[in-house]
Amino acid sequence: MLITMLTSSLALFVASLGFLAYDLIAFRGLMSHDLMTQAEVIAANSAAAVAFRDEASAKETLSALRARREIVTAALFTSDRQLLARYDRENAAPNSLPDRLEASGYHFEKNYLKAFHGIVLRGQRLGTLYIESDMQQWYARLRRYAAIVGILTLGSAFFAFLLSSRLQSVISEPILGLEKTIRMVSAEKNFSLRAVKSNHDEIGILIDGFNAMLSEIQQRDTDLDAAHKQVVESSRQAGMAEVATAVLHNVGNVLTSVNVSASFVTDAIRKSKLPGLAKAVALMSEQSSNLGHFLTVDPKGKRLPYYLEELAEHLSNEQVVMLKELSSLSKNIEHIKDIVAMQQSYARVSGVVESISAVELVDDALRMNAEALTRHGVQIIREFGEIPKVSVDKHKVLQILVNLVSNAKYALDEGNPPVKQLALRIGMNENSHFKIAVVDNGVGIPKENLARIFAHGFTTKKRGHGFGLHSGALAAKEMGGTLRVHSEGPGKGAIFTLELPLMPGKPFNG
Repeated sequence: MLITMLTSSLALFVASLGFLAYDLIAFRGLMSHDLMTQAEVIAANSAAAVAFRDEASAKETLSALRARREIVTAALFTSDRQLLARYDRENAAPNSLPDRLEASGYHFEKNYLKAFHGIVLRGQRLGTLYIESDMQQWYARLRRYAAIVGILTLGSAFFAFLLSSRLQSVISEPILGLEKTIRMVSAEKNFSLRAVKSNHDEIGILIDGFNAMLSEIQQRDTDLDAAHKQVVESSRQAGMAEVATAVLHNVGNVLTSVNVSASFVTDAIRKSKLPGLAKAVALMSEQSSNLGHFLTVDPKGKRLPYYLEELAEHLSNEQVVMLKELSSLSKNIEHIKDIVAMQQSYARVSGVVESISAVELVDDALRMNAEALTRHGVQIIREFGEIPKVSVDKHKVLQILVNLVSNAKYALDEGNPPVKQLALRIGMNENSHFKIAVVDNGVGIPKENLARIFAHGFTTKKRGHGFGLHSGALAAKEMGGTLRVHSEGPGKGAIFTLELPLMPGKPFNG
């Protein structure tokens, strides 16, 4: 409201000053022209008196100036610059006469207008007329116009206040309410808040879009929390300690991306150019009575369409960026759901032998570690041979593979080769057993550690517990197979090979 009042009042004030300045300049010109006309008449009437140096006639001619209250002093000079007659306004102290007589013309000096006019008879200059006028009319006009400008400015401010008060509920209040909601969402991270819609205009549509975006974020946030709780509960019930660790680690990586996306959207909302729309609308509202002239003539108005075009483009780009970020957010949450669903499918069949593709088992183990592998820049190489479906306990096999892939990732991080490679190989042995090998080019294993790598409690990780490989080796033995390791030494990588019979109950002869 203050901006609206100041803008309209200042615009009117500046315009009024322009008119005032023009009028005062024009009035000065009118005064000078009027005085020179008067001087021309007096000079013509006094030519005979000056020619005969008749002082009485000269004074009588000058006495006609009594009708002009603005004339302060007048004087007639002969050709030899002698004073012939003089007139001074009644009840006024006589002004000093000029020391030097000028040719015909006028000039403003301090608070007076001074004019000179030659007295000519039959082409011969007989003398000079001098007239001096005060500026009281000019100053009276200045005071009168200044009062009018002041009244108009105050009046326009008052009407601008009334108009702004009425527009407040239509334009300003919805935008201020939306801005308040944006700040609260940004500060509290509370996506359940909603902006209040009061009208079905363009601002109402904008508020609907903003609320819809908040609903989408809130739903994604709810789904994320539910997915996280589901992962923890399912892992606890199934007893899949190693798988749950990998799942939660993956979910944590995805959560990082989700938080980044949510923070980006929140920051984009906080830095939105939307308040610029309110300023543009307010500017158009104050010029509603003369909008055409304002948009085509006024410099500020002529720039307004281009500003609105740029603002629309900026808001459109904001929408595209936020929709893209929301799409990424949705994909990450769907990824979490897929991981949870896959983990649950294995948890439900713990201890049950099923016929399944070995490729599917390997792909599931990679998916559970996908985010960590991608984040650490690990290149996956799949070398899958043709083998028939296998009948195994999916829960136990997945537990072993998830742990092997996770260990390989840590080995690659620690060894930090120029290109981190993790190869998964599927093939058959000569004794009708299938094998899955996990091969990395990471830190490698010293020879002295190879003999105890599967021992209970042995680990080389700073935060390891030494249960993963031990439990994997036991699980492989329970299924009639084996888990083996090979490494050429430090810096040479490692190969972990899981060998299992195609059908349960067949002894291992490896």
